[in-house]
Amino acid sequence: MPTERVAAALTALLEAGGTLATAVVAERAGEHPARATGFATVLQRVFNVDNYPVLALIDSGRTLRLEQTLLREQFGLRG
Repeated sequence: MPTERVAAALTALLEAGGTLATAVVAERAGEHPARATGFATVLQRVFNVDNYPVLALIDSGRTLRLEQTLLREQFGLRG
């Protein structure tokens, strides 16, 4: 997956406070909303290293939730 799409998805989630509709995340990353669930699954593979639930599908897959604290811990990020 192109890093630009990962960055766009992450930015969209951060700007939304960590929770956003899966279709909106996909659209903001340049993916077709119909492919949102598959796109979210790929993002989970990127972010959920060592089974830490950094990115979770909730509401029967309609919503993505980013656990910002886990993101920072898992990847050694500040602020």
